[in-house]
Amino acid sequence: MRRIAVALLLLLPCTALAKKKPGAPAGQKVTAKAPRDALLAAADEIARQVSALRGLSLQKPLQRGVLSRDEIGAKLKERIGKEYTPRRCATRRGS
Repeated sequence: MRRIAVALLLLLPCTALAKKKPGAPAGQKVTAKAPRDALLAAADEIARQVSALRGLSLQKPLQRGVLSRDEIGAKLKERIGKEYTPRRCATRRGS
């Protein structure tokens, strides 16, 4: 379930929040709230489907949210810093 949450965190900001909807009348912009709500609803639906497929109920509500590209980069750098030593990171870059 944690991997699903991480995957969702990585996929959620992929939608453009300030772009026009395809086929929307000229001058009409998508508000940031609408895509955010849609993404959160999609996360809930995915969690429900995974739960049904696995035959396991969620033990606690799924932590979910929408992050900007910069926020995702910062979270990834923080996680890499915790999980890998500087030596291991240097070794990975060299391969």
